[in-house]
Order: sequence, then structure tokens, then C-alpha cells
Amino acid sequence: MRPGRLNTRITLTPPGDDVDAWGQPTAAGGTPVEVWAAVFDSRVADKVAGNAILAEATLEVVIRYRTGVDTAYTVTVDSVAYSVVHITTGYRKRDMRLYLKKRD
Repeated sequence: MRPGRLNTRITLTPPGDDVDAWGQPTAAGGTPVEVWAAVFDSRVADKVAGNAILAEATLEVVIRYRTGVDTAYTVTVDSVAYSVVHITTGYRKRDMRLYLKKRD
């Protein structure tokens, strides 16, 4: 990965461990972490396959590899919250690509 390519600051927020009285996870997440990233507008459209709608990805984010990051994380880019739809790991775990969908 070339220096200077990761030029946007994003925030990764893990899911919270707290549950409410009904046993549902609370909206408050764990400790957020700020990392440098390269942000691309991917605009993958919805597709219908066998009566199932596949998730759409609106952003693609490249960050340096971090252990423990999964699809339960919330990613904030320019004060907009996104959900992680899919994650791919680069060659020899040097970087990872997060495919994001805007949260409702």
C-alpha cells in the first residue's frame, strides 16, 4: 500500500455488550477507534436472486489490517454512519476492504 493513499479519517465502533430489559443489544457501542482509510464510492445496486434481495454497498473502504473487525461494526465516514456488509482481506493480511451500506 502506497503512503498517502489512506487519506481519510474514519471511525470504527464495535458492537456493545450491553443489553436492555428485553435482552436486545443497546445502541451504544464499544470504544470507537479512529483509523486512516481510502474511501471509494462503489454504488453496487440491489440484486434479486431467488426471491432474496442481496445487500447493496454504497462505499468501499480500504484500511490497514486489524484483527477483530467484523460485520457487526459501525463505520462513521464524514459524520455519516454505515453498516459493514462484507469484508475482504488483502494479500498477506496487509490491508482489508470493508463494503459499507448506509444505516437507516
